[in-house]
Amino acid sequence: MGCCVKDLVELVIYSMLFEEEKLNKLLLIGKSNKGKTALMKLLAFVEMSAKDFVKIVSRGAKWSKSESDNLMSSGLLLADDISHDLPLDIKNITDKINLDVMYMGPIEHPCKFLVMTSTHDSVATTVNDELKNRVLCMKIKGGFTFNDSKLRSNDPLRYREHTERYIKQLVLKTLQEEATPDALRKLQKKYALPDHNERDEILEDIEIKLMDTLRPDSGFLILDIYKHKGDIYIKRRNSIRKKIFELVQDGFEGHRVDVTKEVTLLIDKYVSKKRDTIWVNKKPESYYKILVKKKKK
Repeated sequence: MGCCVKDLVELVIYSMLFEEEKLNKLLLIGKSNKGKTALMKLLAFVEMSAKDFVKIVSRGAKWSKSESDNLMSSGLLLADDISHDLPLDIKNITDKINLDVMYMGPIEHPCKFLVMTSTHDSVATTVNDELKNRVLCMKIKGGFTFNDSKLRSNDPLRYREHTERYIKQLVLKTLQEEATPDALRKLQKKYALPDHNERDEILEDIEIKLMDTLRPDSGFLILDIYKHKGDIYIKRRNSIRKKIFELVQDGFEGHRVDVTKEVTLLIDKYVSKKRDTIWVNKKPESYYKILVKKKKK
């Protein structure tokens, strides 16, 4: 889902030309200070805070007439810096949006395109299933340098003139080219949220690495691990907590998760809660059984 400015401009323009009502919402993810907000404002998007965005989609606030007109002046909405799960109410946004205006009641405004920016990968990985066919996602990779130019540091005004000229040329070129519904569908497919759950993939990878670690010949806690009739046992249930903690930290790097909670859940999943009595060196010993089997990579 790597981000391309050309793709972004085409996606917005094609969605407007073909009056897209369903996939006219985009989650734009990238590290801070990468120019996400500046770029969208150059495309005439009206910026709002994440707090105001939640109020809009949940119909949880009343707006003055001037606030309402300002927010919806272009029909292009920018919800900046989303740090939580996307509100399920987004599914109710089509090509129109209602704002409750004081003394006037609900007023319907056009919503041509909605962009939600975030610095958290987890916002994309925790999208509710009901939203997956209504929200697209672009991730800004390292090659995106909208704010990384030396010219921007040395001469901000000149840099802004250059970037505005570039964006205008890109918009004009896109408008002059023959747009087709198929071109829009290709972009929607390219930036669709994945059907699979990334968390499941991460946990599966953690299981593989854990079972490699728990081989009796791995050198890890060699005195605490015992293999008996094809199964692996450990003497103390918490003896693998530190290793699981490391695997969870590495696996979920960049994701917004409670590592301690994940570790506790995985220990409960991977290690039996009751001891089994097995024979070790001709003596009965109490060990905890590892409940997952080694998987092939």
